[in-house]
Amino acid sequence: MSRIFLVSLCFFSLFFCVNSQAENGNIYFIEDVAVSVSAKSPSESRNKAVATARRDAFLILLTRLEKNISLANVVSNDEISEMVMSEQIDGEKIAGNAYFATFNILFAKDFVDHILAKKNPANVVPKNIPNSLVIPVKKSSSDDGLGGENILWEEGNDWKMAVVKYADAKRGVLESKLIIPDADIENLSVLGKDNISSLNFSGFAPMLERYNANKIHILFFSQNQLDGKIIVEIASLNRAQKKQSKLSFINSDGMAQNVIMDKIAARVVDYIASLQKSEVQPEALFVKLQVNFDNLEKWLNLKSKIENSGLASEVFIESLAKDHANILLKHPNSAINLSESLGKIGLNCQQKAENFFIIF
Repeated sequence: MSRIFLVSLCFFSLFFCVNSQAENGNIYFIEDVAVSVSAKSPSESRNKAVATARRDAFLILLTRLEKNISLANVVSNDEISEMVMSEQIDGEKIAGNAYFATFNILFAKDFVDHILAKKNPANVVPKNIPNSLVIPVKKSSSDDGLGGENILWEEGNDWKMAVVKYADAKRGVLESKLIIPDADIENLSVLGKDNISSLNFSGFAPMLERYNANKIHILFFSQNQLDGKIIVEIASLNRAQKKQSKLSFINSDGMAQNVIMDKIAARVVDYIASLQKSEVQPEALFVKLQVNFDNLEKWLNLKSKIENSGLASEVFIESLAKDHANILLKHPNSAINLSESLGKIGLNCQQKAENFFIIF
């Protein structure tokens, strides 16, 4: 009996503390952080959800403190946990290996100040250029002189071997890592020769998370058997867009196939590196959305459309009520007409003020 009373008392104390902080308008108290996570087991899903909720809440806290949210890139999950004074979990649901819940998180000001002081941008070199996945694909020869079927993971992909060799030689010179995935079970379950040409950015999500990457460069190598002309088509994907480029080569010196392939691999890797260096991140624009809904199904549908629209580099759920949610959108390009872009993905919106829209 006393044990049950003690647990109830602890829960009541935590609940009272959290709610009293909310009523006082404490900027270190972040409410209604909704998370939905799936993993290999229910316990792993819950642990991942807690870490995700704390990080999302920390990002919201950074915006309230008017700090650069890139600071979050150099703060570990363990450090964020150290900053958490208390947290309340509402609406916890487990379905199979999926976990859903809403978190109210209170950060300790002194711990936040201490860790942010350690992460002062003057003392930290930010990682502005994340990892990129590079996937070399060779098109097999065909009777009509054009490329045949895709060769991706197979041993006959000598194009991949050439790219790996040069990428390894450039390691430590390039500003970011170019990662060529191995042919293991995890990667084979995501990517194959039949879907490599049609897979969109979200389809690569398991590999992107595994290799801590946010860009993909697919290198299609083909050689015309009639005139010997070699073409490398490059499909570059990120969350916002897909770019296509093409490089052409002619073996006018009659070099051996392995020699010319090595030289082309060097040119292509240098080209990808140049793309990364030339990328200039536009000044981020933060936009607030009030998303109105009648039921849970509509909310999940609207939330999915916003998250998968490619219009935002980051999406933060500030609060969630029974009929509306407040979302902070980190909009990557201020030149885009956001109202028009939201309409194109089937969202009805009304602009109420500068950088504030209502979705219904």
